[in-house]
Amino acid sequence: MDVNIEKFISFLVDSYPNLSDIYHTFELCSKYDGNNYLVNSKIKTINFDKLTEWCFTPQPQSADSLSFSDSQIYLIEFKSGDPTTHSNKIEKLIRSVIGKINDSDNTLTSLYYGAFQNSTTRIPQNFCLVIDSKQMGISAISSTLARLSRSNNNTMSSKEKIVFDKVYPDLKDGVNNKDHFLRIDIWFSELFEQYLKKYKIKDISLIDA
Repeated sequence: MDVNIEKFISFLVDSYPNLSDIYHTFELCSKYDGNNYLVNSKIKTINFDKLTEWCFTPQPQSADSLSFSDSQIYLIEFKSGDPTTHSNKIEKLIRSVIGKINDSDNTLTSLYYGAFQNSTTRIPQNFCLVIDSKQMGISAISSTLARLSRSNNNTMSSKEKIVFDKVYPDLKDGVNNKDHFLRIDIWFSELFEQYLKKYKIKDISLIDA
């Protein structure tokens, strides 16, 4: 594992003795509407909402979870529902997620400064918005294949076009510090386990064991 990630995790553990209390599963971080869950992964992550609550008053916006691969950081936000049902809903979603991306970046910058005692050392960051393929009424696998193989927009449904031709570009454009992020992604909930495998995201409880 990258030495800066090891140092950063050690800083978090030393700074927040109860950090392991907010090692929550991705399933728990994706909880909505009572006892519903967007994903069912039992891999543990840092509940970033809880960490920012500990770090700052007033609490800034934040992604739902903070995770690590061997060399990068992953901020993941879960959104249930169908973001394509109304234009006002789409704009609200975009504003909300952009706010979470930028505030999360500011939080990490502050934490980096504490961990590394300077303002230049950073860990490569990624952000992923996970949306509800089931409530959108689409096949996530078919949608992803179409998006990867298409030569024009005609191969996608209107809902998919809104997500990938409207929401996705607006999220990328809204990032204040674009150089802080390697990737801004949107993935469907149905394929979340593949996202974790693709980027080799680790269980935080095993890293800190």
